[in-house]
Amino acid sequence: MQNEIQQNNESVMDFAYNVMCKKLEMQMNAHNSLENKIGILLGFVGIIVGSVIILIQQNIDLFGLNIFTVGSSGIYLTFLLLVVASQTRIYFDSPDFPSFYSEEALKKKSTDFKNKIIADMKYSYELNMKNQEKKAELYNIAIYCFVISMLFIFLGILE
Repeated sequence: MQNEIQQNNESVMDFAYNVMCKKLEMQMNAHNSLENKIGILLGFVGIIVGSVIILIQQNIDLFGLNIFTVGSSGIYLTFLLLVVASQTRIYFDSPDFPSFYSEEALKKKSTDFKNKIIADMKYSYELNMKNQEKKAELYNIAIYCFVISMLFIFLGILE
């Protein structure tokens, strides 16, 4: 009976570990996807910033207190938001190695040891999610700013 309980605890811990591994993998995929989106938009906005500078140099009439100026300012704001969003942040990777390789950890029962690793993975997931949410929020604001700015730039050119 005791052996069955031990095996059940082991299988529950294995299942929990596999679920946490999958969640961390999905989080990393989402992070990589967000990084790619930021990089692509940053490159596109960089090209537009260069084009706006060239337009300003070639046609001074476009620049002034008008729609084109508002759009240009918005593009520069978008560029700044994307640079901040692409800033390097510290991402935590579990398990916590000092406690993972400690003598105390190695003396624990298998289920207690797995439980500690799963808890570290959960903590890592939560901290990384906060970073990812901040990055996603900056990206979303940059997207809105980009769309509105492009509208103003095109209207300013047509004006």
